[in-house]
Amino acid sequence: MAGRVVAAIRGDRANYRTLSSPLGDADDPPALAAALVGAVSSTTLYIADLDAITGHGAQGPLVATIAARLPDREIWVDAGAREVAQTLLPAAACVPVFGTETLASIVELEGACRFHGRRWILSLDSQQGRQLGAFDARTRTDLWPDRVIVMTLERVGSNQGPALDELAALVRAHPEIRFFAAGGVRDAVDLDRLRDVGAAGALVATAIHRGTVFRSRTADS
Repeated sequence: MAGRVVAAIRGDRANYRTLSSPLGDADDPPALAAALVGAVSSTTLYIADLDAITGHGAQGPLVATIAARLPDREIWVDAGAREVAQTLLPAAACVPVFGTETLASIVELEGACRFHGRRWILSLDSQQGRQLGAFDARTRTDLWPDRVIVMTLERVGSNQGPALDELAALVRAHPEIRFFAAGGVRDAVDLDRLRDVGAAGALVATAIHRGTVFRSRTADS
């Protein structure tokens, strides 16, 4: 947000503040991103361009600089796309994340398949049990890609633990899809629990900055 890394707390973006982390300086996102993935040997970095998501202009050049700093990582980027056809990726290593919170209509899911094939990620965004966005993506599961993020915004940065029941239900209903939990992971025990219910991985940030996810563990971040 505004060129620096912020601490996301429960989806309350108006009150996000500059991140304080022992891993690095929030005013140097490329260096902090490298330290973050390095701390847990992650092969993937997830970036939420909060300015783009909130309609205040995309930070494509900064994302491209981060991608250049991490040439051997896959970069997942949620840039608040409303229309899939207008999505521009800042670097070849970037995979677009299309969040239901911002997509204009369910037609855009069809567009994602048409423009990006299978190389895109869907983020099912919810807050307090309510699906966010202009449509209910769960009515068109035939349009879902191979990888789906289950984003529970009220749990992000909350230290509450992940939404295990929701993840388990989705895994049972769609065993062919790889689901990634987003929000609430506190430690390695939570990662074990997610694995046990069938999650393919998790988006983790707060626990890494706090040092409660050990270096020996691997998590998407």
